[in-house]
Amino acid sequence: MTDSARQFDAQADRYAASEVHRAGASLPVLLEYAAPRPDDLALDVATGTGNTALALAPLVAEVTGVDLARKMLDHARLRAGAEGHAHARFVEGSAEALPYADRSFTLVTSRHAPHHSFWPRPGGSCAPAGGWCWPTRSAPTPRRAAG
Repeated sequence: MTDSARQFDAQADRYAASEVHRAGASLPVLLEYAAPRPDDLALDVATGTGNTALALAPLVAEVTGVDLARKMLDHARLRAGAEGHAHARFVEGSAEALPYADRSFTLVTSRHAPHHSFWPRPGGSCAPAGGWCWPTRSAPTPRRAAG
C-alpha cells in the first residue's frame, strides 16, 4: 500500500460524508461539459468514494471508478449497491498507471483529484471518438476534448 493510499484510507469516512465532494458545484459543471451519452463506457480516475462515477452511472452504459485507496472504494461500492447501480464498478489502481488497455473507454473524468500531483493520460484510455473532462481549482473552465 502506498503512502497516498494510507492517507486517503484514513480520511475515507470524511470524504464519504462531505457534501462538497458528493454534490459540490463542480459536479454539475463536469456533467455538462463531459456530456455523457447512454452508450458511453466511462472511467472516473481517482474516483475516491465514487461521487462522480455514481453521478455518471444513470447517464452511461457502464462506469468504472479507479482509485488507490481501498476504504474509499468500499464506500463507493456500498453506495452503488444501495442506489442500484449494477453497471458501476470500482477497481483498485493508480491514476498514474491505469490498469486498462488503450481505447477501453469513451469518456474519462476526474474531479477533485488532479491537483493531488498526477495528470491522467486520457488519450490513452479513451477511444478515438471519446473525450475527457476534469474540473479543477487551477483551471477556471473545464473542457471536453477529443481523445
